[in-house]
Amino acid sequence: MPIQILNDRQVVAVTGHDAGDLLQGLVTANIETISENSVVPCALLTPQGKIAFDFLIGKLGDDGYFFDMRSALVDDFQKRMTLYKLRADVTIAPLENWQPTAVWNEALQLSNAYHDERFKADDKVLRLYQNIDIEIENGEFDDIRIRNFVAESDGDFVINDIFPHDVYFDLNGGIDFKKGCYVGQEVVSRMQHRSSARKRIAMITSNSATLSSGQDIMANGKPIGKMGTVSGHIGMAIIRVDRYFDAVSANHPVQINDKDVSVTFPDWAKNVIEPYQGAP
Repeated sequence: MPIQILNDRQVVAVTGHDAGDLLQGLVTANIETISENSVVPCALLTPQGKIAFDFLIGKLGDDGYFFDMRSALVDDFQKRMTLYKLRADVTIAPLENWQPTAVWNEALQLSNAYHDERFKADDKVLRLYQNIDIEIENGEFDDIRIRNFVAESDGDFVINDIFPHDVYFDLNGGIDFKKGCYVGQEVVSRMQHRSSARKRIAMITSNSATLSSGQDIMANGKPIGKMGTVSGHIGMAIIRVDRYFDAVSANHPVQINDKDVSVTFPDWAKNVIEPYQGAP
């Protein structure tokens, strides 16, 4: 089975009698609806509605939650949460023995595995946090992330620079629009009601251009995005959807280093992508 140990990630626990109430008023997802065997996409935003910390969140016992995030974010996350908790009965601490590991296309029933809700059923991805004693096959997790339009900070976007809509949090369960207030909620709700999100994750494919992270994606003489994670001849990028369709309608190619590339959006995002086709 394909598996990849994610050595660049750690797990932080937020536990205590007040943990649920505190987190529900801070993060984007509805933590009250998280199932016991799932981890869901989630973020802590800036007051301006941009992603300050991205992570997967899961339940931990009766009064706690765990946060699966990039190791580089852990110290700042703990400091930020300490500021928010004030006198609340909440403990914030790393889970030293929890090692995030991704497993996919798995036929076996693994105990203590969590379903990664960012991925669709056809590409079932599980998250493990302990050593497993089974035969494994090294996999390339970036490849399956790209094919499922699952973006992560650092490789695909810069922290404090994008909105949750840009990476499909409005469609993959990363935002709950009915649960009430949280940090940055006013901006995110306004974008939702006005349908004003102009950037979206796309898959970039090329058989001629050599793809690498950080390359500018051009159309009609304008930059429409920048390459993020790359795996062979495919990669992921946050694309200005309006500029892309302006170029398409005028029969201008989309290019990297003067070589044509193809842009694909997910089928499940048609409702938010199609309004830009033929827009004035």
